[in-house]
Amino acid sequence: MPTLEATLSSWGKSTALRIPMPLVKKAGLKIGQTVRFEDGADGSIILRPVLARPNLADLLAQVTPENLPDEADVSWGKPKGTEAW
Repeated sequence: MPTLEATLSSWGKSTALRIPMPLVKKAGLKIGQTVRFEDGADGSIILRPVLARPNLADLLAQVTPENLPDEADVSWGKPKGTEAW
């Protein structure tokens, strides 16, 4: 991909930057997605997507009888010492 340039603009009391669509697509970003800015050691600005954290209800909704672990997968062995199972 060739080097792409953009011009900083003013947007209220913030500075705006329009990201060229080829870079948006290459980075797998989506319009409306939240991103995080980080400062690089060399003064550069790093832009990273903020990945949505799944909530417990969403995770449990993915559990099916087919993907439940069987007893062999979750066997902790026999108790040792004063452990109570």
